[in-house]
Amino acid sequence: MQVKTFEALNIKDAVKAVKREFGQNAIILSTREKSINGEVNGHEQGRMVEVTAAVPESHSPDKEIPFSTPMFPQTKHGADIRGTDIAGKLDHLDLQMSSLFDRMPAKTNVQHLETGLQEVKLLLLEALRTKEGSTIKNLPAHLVNLDRSLRSMGIEDIHIAKLVQHLLTLSSVKQPESGQLSLEEFYRAQAIRWMLKKIKVAPQWTVMDGHMSIQAFVGSTGVGKTTTISKLAAHYFVKKKKKVALVSLDPYRLGASEKLRIYAKIIGVPFIAINQPEELQKKVLEHKDIELVLIDTSGYSSKNTSLSGQLEALRKLELPIDIHLVLSVTDKEEQMDRTVRCFSQTGIQSLVFTKMDDSWSFGSVFNISQRWSLPLSFFSTGQEVPDDIERATRERVVERIFGL
Repeated sequence: MQVKTFEALNIKDAVKAVKREFGQNAIILSTREKSINGEVNGHEQGRMVEVTAAVPESHSPDKEIPFSTPMFPQTKHGADIRGTDIAGKLDHLDLQMSSLFDRMPAKTNVQHLETGLQEVKLLLLEALRTKEGSTIKNLPAHLVNLDRSLRSMGIEDIHIAKLVQHLLTLSSVKQPESGQLSLEEFYRAQAIRWMLKKIKVAPQWTVMDGHMSIQAFVGSTGVGKTTTISKLAAHYFVKKKKKVALVSLDPYRLGASEKLRIYAKIIGVPFIAINQPEELQKKVLEHKDIELVLIDTSGYSSKNTSLSGQLEALRKLELPIDIHLVLSVTDKEEQMDRTVRCFSQTGIQSLVFTKMDDSWSFGSVFNISQRWSLPLSFFSTGQEVPDDIERATRERVVERIFGL
């Protein structure tokens, strides 16, 4: 059996090298990460992947090895691992996986179910409106449609109740002038004004010559942190002509920094990979001319708080770091709420909402920001870099909620 070790910057490239050398019959024996120093292909590196693979001597790389051929190493007790045994185990595993997939609900079925539930919700609201005028007792008729539209957009009952209470106080103070607005239009305009006052927007970043602004982004896996950071890097580097650096702080996932590394190369900005927050200060000092540092952190699960120590260490560094929580509008509000609670101890400065183009309900943006009294900073509205990113504004939130 031929055994050889392959090295690459990521697992994908390492596997390609194995296939080029040994063909499809290669057997991966082990994989591990290793620290390296210096530069590789002109880029500063922190970690590499080492893959150990093998192929039987009597078979060329291009020749297929049937499972029934006993070309597998012996166990430590000296017994051969026969190909038929392996094939049998694989067949059994295949049956188990097939059974699991059969029981697993398809994504399209879940989407259809959610759509159906939303339709039932709207029908229930309509029935309540027809029967009693609204889900709020004794609600005037000219506020019924407003109440219904806000509920369909996911605005919480407590906020609707506060809004209605505010609008009812206006009935004896202000009235629409004759020939201008209907009573319903008047109260809708007043509701928009009330909501505009409630929404908080974070101040713009101070990015100046001779000063370094450090912005870290945290959040659950899959919400779009890396893409959002790339958009912001391109925006500030290309459009605002600022000196930007991208930092990846994710020692837990193999090849996690590759996407950000590629974006940095495309945009033309420095890329820094670190494994521990303590490394950030040293690395940042090596780039004294940088004006804006954007940090991509590990994706966390709200069920797993064991990794929160990394963010706590990041916050305690003697650096002016602002932390922003990235949330996806497509997630359920309960999940967003758990995520905010999980990160609340890290000193969140603002909320960033992604996938605004994939959702029809934006009440959760208002609800979450109000519940946690956190300002909004950015909205990601698509996959295009750097175009599909915008500063959060009160007007945008109200526009989405009221369908303006």
